[in-house]
Amino acid sequence: MRTRNAILGSAVVLALAATAPMASALAATPQESARSSADEAQARERAREVVRRENDSVRRRARVERLMAIYERRGQNDRVAQLERLRQSDATAHRATMARLEQDLGTDRYERLRNTMRGQMIARAQAQQQQRERAAAATREPRGADTRASEARADTRPQRPVSRPAPRSGSRP
Repeated sequence: MRTRNAILGSAVVLALAATAPMASALAATPQESARSSADEAQARERAREVVRRENDSVRRRARVERLMAIYERRGQNDRVAQLERLRQSDATAHRATMARLEQDLGTDRYERLRNTMRGQMIARAQAQQQQRERAAAATREPRGADTRASEARADTRPQRPVSRPAPRSGSRP
């Protein structure tokens, strides 16, 4: 899980770096070139932080949702209410953090980064859905084979006569 998120973060940061203009090549003086490369490095670091925070938030939300489902099944409504408050406060904190990071990164870069992350998350969800469908298809037999197998079992079983059990001796009249 950690490796997949690290790969996702690296891919997003590389996509951001590829789409960002090369300010160092356009700089007029060496000082401007050094300053712009430092800005690019800082932007990449902020992009990594956005990815990390987003991944952490997704994991936390999923964990809270699973816990809420468990407590709802158990009927522990006080725990469900507590988790709902936690979910709301976490969402508020996440929005504030993302707004701060958007300001630090710049609106254009932030939007490119978010779009890249969304695209990768959608692709990952589609791949997981396909895996689940393939696994489900592999576990079930084709319909024709299932009916033929049950008919074959029915034909090979000996027919037993239906009889009632004999009354026990010494039992009630």
